[in-house]
Amino acid sequence: MSSDASHAGSEEKLRRLQAVTDAALSQLGLEDLLDELLERTRDLLQADTAAILLVDPNGEELVATAASGLEQEVRQGVRLPIGRGFAGSVAARGEPLMIEQVDRANVINPILLTRGVASVLGVPMLDGSQVIGVLHVGTLTPRRFTTDDVDLLRLVADRASLATRARLSR
Repeated sequence: MSSDASHAGSEEKLRRLQAVTDAALSQLGLEDLLDELLERTRDLLQADTAAILLVDPNGEELVATAASGLEQEVRQGVRLPIGRGFAGSVAARGEPLMIEQVDRANVINPILLTRGVASVLGVPMLDGSQVIGVLHVGTLTPRRFTTDDVDLLRLVADRASLATRARLSR
């Protein structure tokens, strides 16, 4: 790879990061902020769906809190047990997880299945070392997510975690 190409790559990453850390976002309420972050994340990662599930107060379930392309997940108040299924595994392990071919064996969320999501990438939302939620994106066509995709999604998850913590502590 020429240095020009790698320089263009870093500039692109910087531009993407700025899109997610735009100061204007800080003026929004939590729900609007998370919705906006998800919209931008879908755009950056060329994903069809994006969702944030937060750990409920008793620490046993993930609750669908914000979504883009999966709005019914929030409307129906989807709750998923930590440790089961795709998002539950991300929360339990505190590690990114990608699934190239979604099926009933690896995903328990019926909305992902009925929406026809083919591939998913999820990362934990952390407050220190504690998992407070899961951010995931999905595509309707099979896709192998890259380490760059994982890094970018982690940056968004950090931003969403900070915003969530700041709003919840008010």
